[in-house]
Amino acid sequence: MERAVLRGVLAVLVTALLLGSLSAAAGAPTPRGEAGAQVDRSAPAAPPAAQALPADVVATVNGRPILLSDVTAKLLQRYGRAALQVLMVDAVVNDAAGKAGLTVTEEELAARLRRSEDQEGGREALRQELAAQGVSIAQFREDLRRELLIGKLLEAQGKLKVTEEDLQEAYRRRFGERLELAMVLVETEAEAKEVGRLLTAGADIGRLARERSKDPLSRAASGRLGLVARGDLLPDLEEAVFALQAGETSRPLLSQYGYHIFKVLERQPAQSVPIDQVREQLADAVRQEKLASGRSSLVTELLQQAAVSINEQAYPWVRPPESAATP
Repeated sequence: MERAVLRGVLAVLVTALLLGSLSAAAGAPTPRGEAGAQVDRSAPAAPPAAQALPADVVATVNGRPILLSDVTAKLLQRYGRAALQVLMVDAVVNDAAGKAGLTVTEEELAARLRRSEDQEGGREALRQELAAQGVSIAQFREDLRRELLIGKLLEAQGKLKVTEEDLQEAYRRRFGERLELAMVLVETEAEAKEVGRLLTAGADIGRLARERSKDPLSRAASGRLGLVARGDLLPDLEEAVFALQAGETSRPLLSQYGYHIFKVLERQPAQSVPIDQVREQLADAVRQEKLASGRSSLVTELLQQAAVSINEQAYPWVRPPESAATP
C-alpha cells in the first residue's frame, strides 16, 4: 500500500537519524549519581553536548549539513507520486460519499477495527504489525474509514448484492468435488498428440510441462495447477476434465489459448456440509470478493469522472517515471 510505504520510509528515516546516528554523534548524557551518592570521577568524561542545529538542518555529517529540504526532495522524488495518488483517491471517495449522503459512524469504524484485531491475533499484535510498517493506529483508522466508504458506495450501486446463485457457486467451489491437476499447453494439435503419446508411454508430465508448455505460470510449477473446482476451468474444458479418473490423461482439448493436455493427479470428493450451515460464512466470503474486485474499478471510475488538474510544471515528481526522465 503506497501510503504505508511512505509512512514506513518516513518513520525509519526519522528514527534512524534522530534516535540512532544523532544520539551517537551527540554523545550520551553525563551519568548522575543517586541523591547523596558520590560520582566516580575516574570515569572518562562525557564529550561536550552538541550545539543546537538550525531548524532547517536535520543532521550534519562531517560538518556537512543535511537540510530538511533535501530530505523532502528525496522523499517526494521517490514516493511523492504514490502519496499524491492516495490523496486523490481520498478526495474522490469522500466527494462521492458526500453526494450520496453516506458516512461511516464511529460504531462502524470501531467494529471494523476489532475485526482487524481479531484477524491479526489481538490488539497488541495489530499494533506491532502496524508499527513495523511505520503506521499509527490513527492512520490505520483512516485507511479503514476509506475502505468502509468504498464498500458503502458499492453497496449503494448494488454491486455487493449476494444472490442465491452466488451462494451456490461459492458452495460448489469450497465444498464440492475438486481435482488436483497438471497441464501442458501447446500450440498445435500435432504437438498435443505427441505429448499425449509420451504420457501414455510413462513420461513425467512435470518434465514435459517444463520443456514444452507455453503457459509460463504452470510451466514454472512443473505443470501443476493445484486444486480445481467446478467453475474454475473454461466451460469448453470442464466437462471433459471432470470426467477423468485419478491418474488419467485427457485427449487434446482446444481452447482460445491452444491445445491442453490435462492429467488428474488426485480427486477429492465433495464434503457433506449442509449449505444452510455455512450460508452466512459463504455470503460474507462472496461479499468480500465482490468488494475486492469492485474497489479498483470504482476508484478508476471516480477519478475518470473527476475534474483533475496536476501541476507537473512546478512539481515534476508527479509525472510517471517514463515521462519524468525526459527533460
